[in-house]
Amino acid sequence: MFRQSLTRLVSPSLLSSSSVSYAAPRTMMMMMGLPSTHRMVVRSMAMTNEQIRLVKATAPVFQEHGKTITTHFYKRMLSNHPELKNVFNMAHQETGAQPTALANAVFAYAANIDNLGALGKAVSLIAHKHASLQISPSQYPIVGENLLASVKEVLGDAVDQPTIDAWAVAYQQLADILIGAEASLYKQAAETQGGWAGWRPFVVARKEVESDEIISFYLEPADHGKLPTYKPGMHIVHNNTIIIIINRLIHRVYLSILSSGMSSLVSTASALPPTRST
Repeated sequence: MFRQSLTRLVSPSLLSSSSVSYAAPRTMMMMMGLPSTHRMVVRSMAMTNEQIRLVKATAPVFQEHGKTITTHFYKRMLSNHPELKNVFNMAHQETGAQPTALANAVFAYAANIDNLGALGKAVSLIAHKHASLQISPSQYPIVGENLLASVKEVLGDAVDQPTIDAWAVAYQQLADILIGAEASLYKQAAETQGGWAGWRPFVVARKEVESDEIISFYLEPADHGKLPTYKPGMHIVHNNTIIIIINRLIHRVYLSILSSGMSSLVSTASALPPTRST
């Protein structure tokens, strides 16, 4: 079971550094304090002052009812698109951590819709997370459709159509920024020496028992190719139980054998974002 779980495909974006070039519109990225070394075509319409006002006015609503809306959203979307369950941490769905995080993010976006510079760091973190999951542009309309429908279904007559329309434009604005940022991350990963595009299969080379609580798994690329150069502090953490340290030729995975659902935790290790250095 461990071998089957660990011979999973690994995303190259997990190996990227914190230095990122974004591909969103130059003026929007400058407002958010992010570089714009690449350009992209923006599909969304520019928000009008009235739309900005309407979205900002909903910030208190999301502060109060945000988790109810996002909990409904996840249930709705995953019911309509069960294929997306492999993207989301289902344990965080059960604990409510993911709906809470999304609710806080939506509230922050609404509250700062007229001050996008305050969102630069958050956009960078979200883009890295999405890139580690290989999120594609085609998935954004699914999220947008179900999120807007959830707002309407939860709030009912308390939200009017102009407000829903304003949020549709606001969502597409943010989606375009994230799509551009993630495209730049994918490009950077593919062009890095030893990097690759998409997913790459790895095999378990060996396993070592480090202690009564820790097992190390050594993973090598199935194609026997190179890996990007290790950078100090580069690692991945999942629920404080799994750490992947990237080396030039091998991945070393530490697994706490006391953790519940051990095999499922290992199988999701490739879908985690880069984290801060220790």
